[in-house]
Amino acid sequence: MTGPVLLVLATEGGIAYNSILARIAVPLGILFFLGAPYLLLRSNLGTLRAYLVLFTSFFGFMFLISLFWGFGAPGTPPLTGPTNLPGTVADAYRPVWVPFAPDSTLAGEEPWAELVADESAFSEGAPEGVDEALAVETTKAFFAAPEEESGYPPRVGETWAVDGPILHAEAANGQDVARVTLAATYQPDPDTGELPEGVDDSQVGQVIPEGEQGAESFTAYAFFDPGSPRFPSYIFIGLSLLGFLIHAAWLYRDEQGERREKRELTVPAEERVPARV
Repeated sequence: MTGPVLLVLATEGGIAYNSILARIAVPLGILFFLGAPYLLLRSNLGTLRAYLVLFTSFFGFMFLISLFWGFGAPGTPPLTGPTNLPGTVADAYRPVWVPFAPDSTLAGEEPWAELVADESAFSEGAPEGVDEALAVETTKAFFAAPEEESGYPPRVGETWAVDGPILHAEAANGQDVARVTLAATYQPDPDTGELPEGVDDSQVGQVIPEGEQGAESFTAYAFFDPGSPRFPSYIFIGLSLLGFLIHAAWLYRDEQGERREKRELTVPAEERVPARV
């Protein structure tokens, strides 16, 4: 489940993410779910031993659940855990398509510049595992975004459609690059609702052929960034394993020390013999 979906679910009850109630949710959870067991353990094991038992168990549990997050389990798909780290945007490590215009700064950088300058490098047929529909959707949404959102005037209209096949090429770094041409389509006049002369209802949504009035097109590129979706899980796996090993070793050392003290207290004192016997 992605960050935006969680945010929507969290705010459906009317509590905003920046509310004081939302901010104290995690501290209260730690207080109740870790504090209460600690008090119970402390009453029987003492302050230090209770801490070691609780956090050895806690980090062991976190290690197991982070394995499920990253690699899944029978009946549980992989990549169900965190998708970003603190300070990064939601889904920061997920696979994404990154659109760019042929006149952008990115198009002049390697390894993209060579492909943009050589149209013959592109051909039909998407590599295995590449989602063409997602590439088109992401590219269109990026270039049709309002200026107040993107900071740039939109390059395509919301009603534009794909003109021709989606072409693909492999960049020098091994990433797939898609070449997408979007073009204006026949649409009713927004003011009168009437179609252009000579156009019937069956043509609405079709690309306007080049040379006709209103024909426009825009060719954009997008490269596929595979990301590193398991990276956040790897971080949790490593930290949890480290925490478990440290606390388990500390707990073992504490128990061994207690055993030594008990043995020393139970060794009988040596019997003393009078000097003049």
